[in-house]
Amino acid sequence: MDALYILGNGSRWHNNEIRYSIRSLEMYYDDLDRVFVFGKCPDWLDVIHIPWKDLGNRFVNGFKKRREIMKIEDLSDNFLFMADDIFLQAKFEPKLYYMGTMLDKWKGLPKTSRYHEYASTLTGDKLNYCAHQPFPINKQEYLDLLGDIINPLPGQYPKDLYGNNSELWEREELGFNPKCYSKDENELIEHTKGLPFFSTHDDYDWSKLVSFFEELYPEPSKWETDKIEVTTFDDTEKRYIGYPKYKTTK
Repeated sequence: MDALYILGNGSRWHNNEIRYSIRSLEMYYDDLDRVFVFGKCPDWLDVIHIPWKDLGNRFVNGFKKRREIMKIEDLSDNFLFMADDIFLQAKFEPKLYYMGTMLDKWKGLPKTSRYHEYASTLTGDKLNYCAHQPFPINKQEYLDLLGDIINPLPGQYPKDLYGNNSELWEREELGFNPKCYSKDENELIEHTKGLPFFSTHDDYDWSKLVSFFEELYPEPSKWETDKIEVTTFDDTEKRYIGYPKYKTTK
């Protein structure tokens, strides 16, 4: 099964999140075949690259990008939809993982919220698939279920709509939240202990986390071309604290 990442215009860590995310896939997902990047691809990744430029608001963009992804002929019919800040820590089996119901997620939402119109249509049997997780998709099933959605309501997410209507994948409720919302690096490390996979955000001082990721995923994946060795961090650019400085070996 192929894996596909959507990447934007870079991160505070020069897209090195995807370096370790792919390493984790190679370590823990035995059926991994090829890796695709949809969007802007780092020049040190030797993957199948599909360029894309966002236009419009994020809800419209989300559905539009996914429609285009489902039309990539070379992408396997079943594929793993990934994000660069998702990391595996145990052998992985593709399932539709959910966390409670959509009603739980939107509980107490005020009528003034832009999400209220969509939230008011939900029933108790709709599950919440918005956990930050590796997400399996069948291309044709996705197009059949969501291909006609052009102007989604705020709060309508492709993962929730696909997850609640797919008939192809086994489902399993998560007993944990993969995403750590704390901005404290030590709390992130504590959060990940014992989890089969976890996710991060972009606001850490990554200089405090590079040894953590190197210990978890020490071997470069076959898709890395730069053969880096992490040495020190360059904090001279004050706008971006925590960028790594790499020593390149030929």
